[in-house]
Amino acid sequence: MYARPTYEVETVLAAQAGDRRAVDELVTAYLPLVYNIAGRAMNGHPDVDDVVQETMSRVVTGVSGLRDPESFRSWVVAIAMNQVREWRRAGADTLAALDEAHGLADASADFAALTVTRLGLSGQRRETAEAARWLDADDREALSLWWLEVAGRLGRAELAAGLGLPESHAAVRVRRVRQRLETARAVVRALAARPRCAELHGPAASWDGRPSPLWRKRLSRHVRECPACSGHAADLVPAERLLAGLGLVAVPAGLTAGLSAGLMEAAVPVVQGGLQAQGGLLTQGGLLAKGKAAAGAAGSSLAAKPLLVAAVSTSLVAGGAVAVRTFEAEPPPPRAAPAATVSAAPARTPSPIRPSETAPATQEPVPARTGRPAGVYGVTVDTADQAPPPGRRPGPLPRRPVGRLAITGVHGHSRYGGAPSITHRGDHTTISGRGYVEVRWGILYRNRIGAFAPATWTGLKGRLFHVASGGGRRMDDESAPGVTWMGSPDTGFVRLPAGHQQMWQNEFYYLDGQVTLHNNERGADLDLTVAPRTWTEVWRDISTRPDPGKGVLRYGLTRDTGDDRAPVPQYVTRATPADPARVPQHSRVRATVPATTTTTAAPAGPGAALRTGVSRVLRPVNREGTAVTVSGGVGALGARALTLRVVPGLAGSGGYSFVTPDGRHLRHRDFVIRFEADDGSALFERDATFRARPGAATGSVRLESVNYPGRFVRHRSGRLYLDDAKGQDLAVFRSDSSFRVL
Repeated sequence: MYARPTYEVETVLAAQAGDRRAVDELVTAYLPLVYNIAGRAMNGHPDVDDVVQETMSRVVTGVSGLRDPESFRSWVVAIAMNQVREWRRAGADTLAALDEAHGLADASADFAALTVTRLGLSGQRRETAEAARWLDADDREALSLWWLEVAGRLGRAELAAGLGLPESHAAVRVRRVRQRLETARAVVRALAARPRCAELHGPAASWDGRPSPLWRKRLSRHVRECPACSGHAADLVPAERLLAGLGLVAVPAGLTAGLSAGLMEAAVPVVQGGLQAQGGLLTQGGLLAKGKAAAGAAGSSLAAKPLLVAAVSTSLVAGGAVAVRTFEAEPPPPRAAPAATVSAAPARTPSPIRPSETAPATQEPVPARTGRPAGVYGVTVDTADQAPPPGRRPGPLPRRPVGRLAITGVHGHSRYGGAPSITHRGDHTTISGRGYVEVRWGILYRNRIGAFAPATWTGLKGRLFHVASGGGRRMDDESAPGVTWMGSPDTGFVRLPAGHQQMWQNEFYYLDGQVTLHNNERGADLDLTVAPRTWTEVWRDISTRPDPGKGVLRYGLTRDTGDDRAPVPQYVTRATPADPARVPQHSRVRATVPATTTTTAAPAGPGAALRTGVSRVLRPVNREGTAVTVSGGVGALGARALTLRVVPGLAGSGGYSFVTPDGRHLRHRDFVIRFEADDGSALFERDATFRARPGAATGSVRLESVNYPGRFVRHRSGRLYLDDAKGQDLAVFRSDSSFRVL
């Protein structure tokens, strides 16, 4: 069953408030789902890309009017299915005939084939994908949703919304589709049998070799009644067991970037209070109609993909291919590197700053931050640890949310599967996204023994955890009497620096952000292979029982606590030093300033002093009975007060920052007050730092942005914004931006 992540509602609310990055995040997150729904329902017709584009354009332009953010997923699924039905009503058969006449439709490239090739399916999963070709269009619609439901991508409510039926009726519909799919699987199995049943030649004599609902019915009669053919289907595993855990087919290279750029830049500028369309792209039936009109009434539907063509062109021009993996696909064989799609993934840019909003040239410089308020992120592990007994099973491995990981940098490729590999001093990989990463260690002690320079993680943006160790062995375990993976009596042994954890063959990490891993070898010859992994692959690795005959000497080790107290890797920092080998031993991801109660001096100029290191509530002076709170990640006024810890400003400047009990900071982004986790950037530090100015009432304060002087935190219609007094009643504005710190 699909479980909606808690941050999804927050993202929808931010998008409704006009946040470009939130809209882009929704497009990126839902494009694979929409692509798979449309692809399976349309059996991979060339117009799938058009339907996906039209769906996403309607999602982007309609999100501001969505009444219930919690129903966003059901709403997106319903839009996708409606667009599929509209495509069918608009003359899909005629368009298909035109495409075939021009030689553009490739029967071997339907969505079943894409599912088989892109997910690397085999056995009964492959047969199930092929059986989908034998269903009619209505059944494929229902199957596309049920497939995603049993794979954990949709809930029954979303499935019912997509079918436009009550949940009880949707259950009946799914049951019938499942029965037809099982029949089709039996037909596929009988046709693939070698030797094929002699009596099957008769019913199939005039069959043209193309799967269809009509031939499914004709051939199924023989398969059902023939002892030989029905016997082939005796060991079929129920389809839902095969589909459970199956991943999404990856979106074609470039489509994600093209859609995000095309929709955001051409179709949906941010306006105060929400999103609107411009430029005519969403008129006359939307992007789909515009594309087809431009292609000409008699032209091929493939000519009507302006955004897709632009996306592919952008990808080719941008160059610099990156390895991207969408998670939860069927796991590859043990030790094989994951199949990776290649695309150009543009880096996410900071909050846009329009020229008219930049700070004046006389603005005081922002001093370097020397301390951070105490936090809860990460437990550094900078000492050698003891190996667990070989027979001790690992503790449970928590599941963390995953998405896509991109790997770039200066590196080679492993001989075993082609995963990025850093094998020389100066080689590095930059990993971006959210998901699990395996770093596989190799010490080539027969080549060279010498000083060991630890690998380092630098430039961290976001969070990085050391979640597990595995590979069936630690590097100091004996592979033969007296011989380990770090050396032998004949060659000598690589010695670790004092305090360095002993590496395991496979070390697993979880990243939500971006970080660069460096090979700093100076003496010892080191190889490190970096590969994205699924949670299933990590757990399978560390939970494999010891088998010395296969080189598996001990169970792995779970390090993840499931929360922000999980350990971080050694030698990690947010800085990017000139020489990564000189990163200090202790990981610099936690706060260094103790959480003590102190009183700061009043900032220069007409300001107000606040006590730091204490928890306070912010109450507006003109809205009795309310206090600052958080609603969907956005600052608001409510009856239940949110406790905020007052700490020295992240950007210095005599300012203050405000931290929630769960570690999020009050900050402004796109002039909306939000509560978000520190991403370590200088922009975030300035966005989350405010100067205290005297308020409208005695003892109250006004919070002025350090990077937008003259703009203050103020409430308007129950929400919090960063606003200035231009064109407003000064007395009202001053009152709306005044708060008591209690």
